[in-house]
Amino acid sequence: MDSDGDGIPNHLDIDADNDGIPDNLEAQTTTGYKAPSKVDLNKNGLDDAYENGTVLGLTPTNTDGTDNPDYLDTDSDNDGVADIIEAFDKNKDGIPDLFISGNDADHDGLDDSFEGANTMDGFVVNNEFKTGSRDTNNTDGTDEPDYRDIDDDNDGVYTKYELDPNSDGNGPDDTDKDGIPDYLDTDDDGDGISTKSEGADPNGDGNPNDAVDGNANGIPDYLEVGNYNLTLPADEIEVFSAVSPNGDGDNDVLVLGRIYEFPENTVQIYNRWGILVYETVGYGSHNNFFRGYSEGRVTISKQEKLPTGTYFYVIKYKSNGFDKRKAGYIYLQN
Repeated sequence: MDSDGDGIPNHLDIDADNDGIPDNLEAQTTTGYKAPSKVDLNKNGLDDAYENGTVLGLTPTNTDGTDNPDYLDTDSDNDGVADIIEAFDKNKDGIPDLFISGNDADHDGLDDSFEGANTMDGFVVNNEFKTGSRDTNNTDGTDEPDYRDIDDDNDGVYTKYELDPNSDGNGPDDTDKDGIPDYLDTDDDGDGISTKSEGADPNGDGNPNDAVDGNANGIPDYLEVGNYNLTLPADEIEVFSAVSPNGDGDNDVLVLGRIYEFPENTVQIYNRWGILVYETVGYGSHNNFFRGYSEGRVTISKQEKLPTGTYFYVIKYKSNGFDKRKAGYIYLQN
């Protein structure tokens, strides 16, 4: 079998999938990697590093648990980014620093672009790689290199979801246009607040389908500038005092900046006669926002559009176990 079609059968090819990473690395786990010893005392043809009593050879690692083991898989972690890009993109621009040249001077199956200083080194099966991780790109510095890491930048959003967050089919996206694609960028919108801090994935499953959208305009906060006030104290909520539910995407709901950091919250809104017209628990979660409608208190019918005017709000929330309260006025243009 010749998986990569380079004319060299797999059993004589030290890079059978032609991704630039030697099979010797990809066949082993990252943390348990053993380099060849170049010793074969019993002359059975198997390097002694891979003999342990009756256990002979390696059991190939399959990171994604699907299709082929890593040494035959051009996307070992199944995150949508090819191994050749993730392993050899030191400048984090989403483009591999090394490209397949089509040349293989020593006919070992490893393209010359990925050889060490000597392209005629013959069958050095690990291409002089000394560890299972440090020789290939590891953006977030965790145990696994990028080609085996489902969250390359460790921002809480899996790589496969950061490739094309706007779903226009033109990924990988670079939301803030800083030259670093979102899947390698710890601050996707470039506003100075990390993606993780802006509530990109509150339930921690790696999928940002529950991302915080503080102004309910359809753009999650981690992809939109202006939803987080860095000058506020750590336990303070920012109230945007104007509400205009006209569908233009600006202030269509009562925006309470950072309230997602305080999920134990209650929001109450009163009209100028002191009548409670809106009350909710867990504001901002599950699309729970004030949109200028009454919740049915006293003479105000539920879901009745409230009149334009000034309203009084009271926000109660817990911060580090302490009860906090914030009150003030908002203006509703309905």
